[in-house]
Amino acid sequence: MKTVAKKTLLAGAAVLALSGAAQATDIDLNIYGASAQFLFWNEAAKDFLTARSCTGVVNDGDSKNGITVGTCGADTITIRYSSKASYDGILATTGSSNPLAVNECGGNMFQRKMKTAYGSTATSCVDVHLGASDVAGESFVQQSHGALKGPLGGTWTDRSFSGVPTTGLTPYQPLVVPFGFFANKAIKVSTCESGALAGNLCTAATAEADCGAGVACVANTISNITREQAVQIFGGQVYSWKDFGQSYSVDGGDDTLVACLRHAGSGTHSTLDKAVMSGAMGLVSTENVSSPTIYFNDGSSDEMNCINALAGAIGYADADQANKTNTVSLKYNGIPAARNMIRNGAYDFFSNQWMYEKAGLDSVRHNLVVDLAAFAADPANLPGTKASYWSAQAEMVFNKANDSSYPAYVGASIPGTP
Repeated sequence: MKTVAKKTLLAGAAVLALSGAAQATDIDLNIYGASAQFLFWNEAAKDFLTARSCTGVVNDGDSKNGITVGTCGADTITIRYSSKASYDGILATTGSSNPLAVNECGGNMFQRKMKTAYGSTATSCVDVHLGASDVAGESFVQQSHGALKGPLGGTWTDRSFSGVPTTGLTPYQPLVVPFGFFANKAIKVSTCESGALAGNLCTAATAEADCGAGVACVANTISNITREQAVQIFGGQVYSWKDFGQSYSVDGGDDTLVACLRHAGSGTHSTLDKAVMSGAMGLVSTENVSSPTIYFNDGSSDEMNCINALAGAIGYADADQANKTNTVSLKYNGIPAARNMIRNGAYDFFSNQWMYEKAGLDSVRHNLVVDLAAFAADPANLPGTKASYWSAQAEMVFNKANDSSYPAYVGASIPGTP
């Protein structure tokens, strides 16, 4: 599939201007799917309409549904964005039913419930024009079996995917979103405090041999995870933090390692499979309450609750996910999930976000989609709360050809510093 990208907003703006000259029009554009893109457009949609010289731009919403409205010439443009699941964003654009949920829109499979209007808390069934997904449809090939909300229970849930068809859809990839690992603060790692071997694993009993004469061995909260460790943990190969050596321990616990994962269908889960586990070993797929301890979680908040609640727990989420009381974000292979590390080829646990355009959109909406993708691909338009983590497509010096490939040099059309 060829990724569509444009450098300017002029084409779509011209079409909208012509339509406004002839007759005032109400234009809506509805984006549904991945939570990451919901959070992005929750901030960026207002800037997008303002950049088009729209006036009276307003937005509101809650944790799942948002809306931005502006007056653009004689026209009114309404952009809706809702967070559900990556795979369901794609299903909605192809008119496919969600096998994991009851359709709420009277059998109209092209529709999903989204925020009805600015200033109202109501939701109603509307056509989905853009399906937002963390990964390509064909990357959903995972399965999971366990309670809906991990250690917090819920109904037993079985999910199995063999790809989500995207035939007939037009794809765009304007944004790059990093994922990261999070751990419970009770997990401690003993390392050499200073000297030539600073950071080397050690124990109090072997400090001199591990660190050198006069150098202390200090236990601190875990701050890093390697790919090798991630593969072993989420492949179900380790039962205790002690499996990584006596330098690891869990305060107030028995050193049990708890792996918190997302249920299949999550774009974050698929990215872990494709970017971290690929070529190594398969992801675990079934809940297990001990040896190894494994839980699956429905949403990002459930995932973070799992990590926060259990000493010895580790999991993964969007890198800019806010830490809870008992959680800490980790470096991956010693590298933080920072925007400049991603675009310059140092950090590879990321995905190029997918926006799938529904087939047969009218020319006005299609050009609005093209402009929307071009706006998001420009690093100057990243919202302030995302700018430390997210990257825009145009600034990527190294990038992936697909979800499973390793980043390669592509050259940035709009280079960043550093």
